[in-house]
Amino acid sequence: MGKKSLGQKVILLIITIAVVALISSFVILNWFANQATQDTYSKTKKELISLANNRLNSQMDIGISNAIALSSNADLLVALGEDDKDLAFEIFSSVSDNYKDNTNFKNMKIHIHTADLLSFLRVWASNENGDDLKESRPSIGEVKKTIKPVNGFEIDETGLSIHSIVPVIDVSRLGDSYIGSLELIQRVNSTAKLFDKSQDAFLLLMDPNLSIDKSNKKIKKFQKYIISQEFINKQILADSKKMDMEKLLKEGFCVGDNYFYTYKNIKDFKGKKIGIALIARQLSVVNKDIESAKKLINISLILIAVIMLLVVISIIMLMKKVIINPIVKFEIGLISFFKYLNKENEDAQLININSQDEIGLMAKVVNENITKTKEGIEEDKKVIEDVIQVLSEFEQGDLSQRVSEKSNNPALNQLTDLLNQMGATVEANIDNILYTVDEYSSYNYKNKVYTEGIKAQLLKLSNGINTLGDATTHMLIEDKSNGLTLQNSSRVLLENVETLNKNSNKTAVALEQTAASLSELTENVRGNTENVGKMSTYASELTTSADEGQILANKTTQAMDEINTQVSSINDAISVIDQIAFQTNILSLNAAVEAATAGEAGKGFAVVAQEVRNLASRSAEAAKEIKILVENAKSKAGEGKGIADSMITGYTGLNENITKTIDLINDIESASKEQLTGIEQISDAINQLDHQTQENVVIANVTHDIAEQTDTISTLIVDSANEKNFIGKDKVEAKNIDEAQTKSFTPTQDSKVIENTAKKETVKEAKVSNTSSNDDWDSF
Repeated sequence: MGKKSLGQKVILLIITIAVVALISSFVILNWFANQATQDTYSKTKKELISLANNRLNSQMDIGISNAIALSSNADLLVALGEDDKDLAFEIFSSVSDNYKDNTNFKNMKIHIHTADLLSFLRVWASNENGDDLKESRPSIGEVKKTIKPVNGFEIDETGLSIHSIVPVIDVSRLGDSYIGSLELIQRVNSTAKLFDKSQDAFLLLMDPNLSIDKSNKKIKKFQKYIISQEFINKQILADSKKMDMEKLLKEGFCVGDNYFYTYKNIKDFKGKKIGIALIARQLSVVNKDIESAKKLINISLILIAVIMLLVVISIIMLMKKVIINPIVKFEIGLISFFKYLNKENEDAQLININSQDEIGLMAKVVNENITKTKEGIEEDKKVIEDVIQVLSEFEQGDLSQRVSEKSNNPALNQLTDLLNQMGATVEANIDNILYTVDEYSSYNYKNKVYTEGIKAQLLKLSNGINTLGDATTHMLIEDKSNGLTLQNSSRVLLENVETLNKNSNKTAVALEQTAASLSELTENVRGNTENVGKMSTYASELTTSADEGQILANKTTQAMDEINTQVSSINDAISVIDQIAFQTNILSLNAAVEAATAGEAGKGFAVVAQEVRNLASRSAEAAKEIKILVENAKSKAGEGKGIADSMITGYTGLNENITKTIDLINDIESASKEQLTGIEQISDAINQLDHQTQENVVIANVTHDIAEQTDTISTLIVDSANEKNFIGKDKVEAKNIDEAQTKSFTPTQDSKVIENTAKKETVKEAKVSNTSSNDDWDSF
């Protein structure tokens, strides 16, 4: 079954009450309808009985009044006094005819009694006279006894009739003035006809046990009773045969197929029941009243239903206005408030109920609490926004921000205090780290990060910074040592190159002089044979100079080899720097990974790791630049060595030529033509040697420039190392060149520590080798 709202429940309850009330009204009105039927039956019963009483009493009144009037007739007194029946018959027969012709009493009979209670005259049967009435007619004796009229039903041969008996008094007689009585007998036909005219029915029924003439076959019966009237409605007679007489006698009325029946008891003058008067009314007439009552009841039921419907609608509307709508508003307000509490709405609306009833008071209380809660939430919201702003600043690296907003929420205030305390602590630790890193940026690597009171990622970062400082210090020591070594070697190289340059210049000058001499010799050879001795001397000197030049060229070659050796050492040192930069970069990467794992608290660490990584990158770039310069120097040294080799070859050729020249000089005397040819060959050889010497001078100059550049680079390396402040800076010495040539690079203990630290802090999936080539660094 679906969930019902309070309004639906109230409406359902009202409808249920209305339906129950309507059903109750229907039951009650049906009861009233039945009661109305019973009342109608009772009313009809009363009406019929009253109508029967009135009409019977009226008929009896007419009978007694007529009897009294007839009893005062003077002729009656004469007839009774003189026993003149004829006179009496003559008088009263005309009266009977008059009744029959001019009134509704067609069967009114006149019976005169004597004072001895004998029948004096039966006007309707004048020959039936003289019978004694003492036993059969106690009513006549009662009249004689009381000298008062007797008027009522009495049993006779035909059944029950109205007998109006009055005494006949002769006031002229002294003593007993009672001389007889006059009886006026009436049947109830006139009454029955009156009932019939009004669509009613009347039957006078006598107890059959009281019948005087039981053998009379003309007697008509109604069930067990004897009908005591001549006029009978055939419809009532047919319908009454189906009537329940026992129910009628028990309940006082009953309903037949077409008639409603009731009765009244018929008693004689002594009060003895001698029969009943059955009164009936057509059922359609009775039902008119019942139908009217039922119609009225149905109208009432409809009116009640309509009124109930209107009342229900009014109550529902009133309840909706007074109760349901405020409750709905109350519900909407609470839901809005709860949505505000659950962050579904940005604002909580107050409950708009201004009534002074319980709901209005509840709404007022709830509104006050909504206002208080809203104010508290707004305060909390401001605090949370301030916290978010501070955390956002923390995320961006600004740890100096603090939460300044306050709330009435103790837990939130405790959180803000804890956050401010955390910010201060982290800021102090980060400031300590940043100070150390700033010192490192200023090339001061003597400071260390204090690690007391810190742990986890911050401790790892501090140890990483300290390790970085140690690694950088070791790198700087190596750089300075290599720089000093390179500086010493470059100075030796520079001195040798300068010597080579001077010798080359001298050789060039000597060659120029030789060329000039040879030219003069060639010009004057034909006429200057006597200068051959001098030429031989010059040739000897030239041989000596050539030998010296060859010796210098050999030294130049050796110097170039030494330069190559030193450059290789520099290259190895740069490789060490490159490896340190690579390992530093890995260390910074691991720090960045740890900072990312730390979440919000590691944002500042990530910045530091990035700066360390940038420093490692700059160190790697500087190492690359130095390596390029060293490789250029190595290349230039190789070229210088090639030039020196060429000089040696030239000097070897020069010696050979000089030897040939000497041979030619020795042979000049034997053959001047051969001498001239030899001189020409010598001239050509000298020109070639001069050309080579000039090239050697150029190469020596270039080598000198390279040596100066190498010296400058070594000086820069040493100056750069000296500009940085690190432990052991003043104790660094140049390496032994011979040991540097024979020893390969071996990582120091600090390098091993850095390497092991890098291995521990690297993500498990990453595998980093101890040594990496430049290609590995470039790909990284």
